[in-house]
Amino acid sequence: LVGLLPEPDRVEAFVADTDPDKHARLVHELLADDVAYADHWLTFWNDLLRNDYTGTGFITGGRRQITTWLHRSLAATVCLAIAAVVFTVATADAAPVSPINIYGNLGTVNASTTSNTVGYLSLAQQNQFQSQGFSVGNQLGSSAWDIQEIQVGLGSSGSPSPVVGIYSDFASINGAVPGNLLATFTGSTSVSSKGIYTFTGSFTALENTSYWVVLSNANSASQESYEWYSNDAFTQPTQQNASNVTYLGTKERDGLSGTWNSTLPSLSIGIKAAVAVPEPPTYALAMVAGVLGAGAAARRRSTKA
Repeated sequence: LVGLLPEPDRVEAFVADTDPDKHARLVHELLADDVAYADHWLTFWNDLLRNDYTGTGFITGGRRQITTWLHRSLAATVCLAIAAVVFTVATADAAPVSPINIYGNLGTVNASTTSNTVGYLSLAQQNQFQSQGFSVGNQLGSSAWDIQEIQVGLGSSGSPSPVVGIYSDFASINGAVPGNLLATFTGSTSVSSKGIYTFTGSFTALENTSYWVVLSNANSASQESYEWYSNDAFTQPTQQNASNVTYLGTKERDGLSGTWNSTLPSLSIGIKAAVAVPEPPTYALAMVAGVLGAGAAARRRSTKA
């Protein structure tokens, strides 16, 4: 109930006590100690709510104001506090959080004359796909990133219909290549003059997992295409903001059934993401703890009646 061992003198006094009701008295005393109960369970709730987390994706000290309210609520009325905390767990991490750069080599593409074609290239290559892979390593504080924006350096003199997707990683005889489509990101502007274009969506990238960003063109059959440019510095993408998201490779393929082959590692890309919301087990833990807390409150009410 209170998470602490009794002081030695209290143990000695309890052992020496000859009252046959001493066990019942001790139970009543512990159940009635609201402050000690709140002190003990506050440590668990602070961990669950990540109130003291710092680093990428967290606002240092941003939730400490909850601690005082939570302690007072636990001490005053456990049932109400449990309900409030469960609600907090379900909503606190869902509040809007601005995404940060976690991977890329975006830079500028204004001076670049090096690019790969997406879409129609020639009669022999009528539907070019271009892709770049990344791997999410071990993460601290959260096991995933919520990818919200993919930025790429593009340009076109026609009227292409770009498609940007996140694909699973597949181990082929040619090494790691894109597998199955997992999510699609959409752009809000047409690709025309050379520049950085943003595509938005939502995808949860799990730690210790690899993925591919694949660019294609929906109207290749109309001989439309666009260019994916290398950044001006010709640098390979790297992790940003200590995200531990690293470069996997760059591949291109002609058509839906062609072979993926390695290509330019400097194709410009930027990925923005926020720390993902707690996984379902977190909600389950909150509910279990709520049931236990409510049970303890009921026991205390019955002993005071």
